[in-house]
Amino acid sequence: DGQTARHLNEHLLHGPLLRGRTRIVACQPDSERIQRCDWVILMLEGRVASQGPPCEVMRSDEYRALLCTTTPEAVASTEEEHASQRSGTGRRLVVNEVFELREEECEGRASWATLGYFGRMGGWLGISVCIVFYLVKNILDMRTQVQLSIWMSHGSLYEAGLTSIAPNPRSYIMGYMFWMCASTV
Repeated sequence: DGQTARHLNEHLLHGPLLRGRTRIVACQPDSERIQRCDWVILMLEGRVASQGPPCEVMRSDEYRALLCTTTPEAVASTEEEHASQRSGTGRRLVVNEVFELREEECEGRASWATLGYFGRMGGWLGISVCIVFYLVKNILDMRTQVQLSIWMSHGSLYEAGLTSIAPNPRSYIMGYMFWMCASTV
């Protein structure tokens, strides 16, 4: 996520531990992060498209194309093509392919089709059994915590004089061990 990336960038990459050392970082074209680097290499289709200090690389056409921005020349040529299409000259509209990684990367919930695919691959019965066992394990884990809570409550009641029966640690520890073993199995 963004906060983790910012923390790693500030405290690890640009922090005192790596100061004066060479670091190679592959990242999205974020101007804020790139400006803090000494040297930037821009790769395009597996080749070095541009390299140099961050201010020079960020002014390059390759970097702008990577940011999905249009140059004034591209806007002018697109307007001319639209005008020629309206006039009926038959020229085909050429659309510049733009790097659309950010639009493809999205966080969201899995669709029903995705859930159905994994259900068919793993088997609905197997997935259901795993979910039931997971829930049973969580209930047994909670029971271990309840056992410790009962022991502490009994001890507090005895010290306050509200019960005359002294707590027996052995019985509570054995109960805790029973629930822990049941949860583990």
